[in-house]
Amino acid sequence: MSSPTPRRRHRTPVAVLGALVVLATLLTGCLNVPGSTSKVQLVASRTVDGWRFDQYRNLAYPCSISGYQTFLIGTKVGSSPTATRPLWVKMHGGGVGWFDESSAPQPTKGQKSEESFDTTLGYDTKGLMTEVKAAPEHFRLLIVSMCSHDLYSGNGTPDPNNPNTTPDGKLRPTTGLPATKAAIQFTTGTYPTNDYFLHGTSAGGAGSLEVGWALQLQGIPPTGIVSDSGLINQEWELYASTHDIGTSTGCQKATSSRAAAVVERIDPELAALENEPDRLVSRGALTVPILHVWNRNDTNSCGAT
Repeated sequence: MSSPTPRRRHRTPVAVLGALVVLATLLTGCLNVPGSTSKVQLVASRTVDGWRFDQYRNLAYPCSISGYQTFLIGTKVGSSPTATRPLWVKMHGGGVGWFDESSAPQPTKGQKSEESFDTTLGYDTKGLMTEVKAAPEHFRLLIVSMCSHDLYSGNGTPDPNNPNTTPDGKLRPTTGLPATKAAIQFTTGTYPTNDYFLHGTSAGGAGSLEVGWALQLQGIPPTGIVSDSGLINQEWELYASTHDIGTSTGCQKATSSRAAAVVERIDPELAALENEPDRLVSRGALTVPILHVWNRNDTNSCGAT
């Protein structure tokens, strides 16, 4: 019997974790590579409630199914484009996805195609974003897309079982990390910027810690991270999937298929157990100040089980 092609491989969670630890050792240094801004193009502009939002598309970074990664830059109407201001980067949520062995998008096809202007603008939410926009520091805004559905952690990584191709016929990799870095680099290169902050919610909150570390390694660390989410923790995923507690409240998402598929889609250095966020912080590797917002008995993390 012929061996399966690399695009169709499927391994157990234990095998995946071991392989990724080895890969992380071999591929050190990938996280510090800057994102590419050479193919960024202006798509549209709109004024909403006293703010101008410019939508850009980055043709260097395809989404998982169709289209490309986009981002919105928000500036207050009447503000000076040449004044040095801080930047607030919003990384929105939407879960995590993958493709199964039949090439079907999981858990749905959502968050895998290019985001429309309205979709991305919808993440300019009330609450903290409202306070930031009204702050005396006169922040500019950057809202990035998540159409690779990879926790902002895919780094040009091959996407197992993804059958979709770009217009030139190439397979679509996962691009969440470099696309986010490129959006930040483009914005800070277009507007004079001093401090910038990563603000992530749900999947964006988990991803903000990964992106923050990669930017630190690149030499342009954020001033701070506000993460409103749980954390990436493969030990929890593996325990839940191998101890038959998937029917417990909040544990239904912790399946062996997800545990294996998700880590295969992200950068091997980020997938390595020793580089999970809690370990990066505890050993002093991730030095960016973090405000971590979380709730007990989170129904997305096995609740009180």
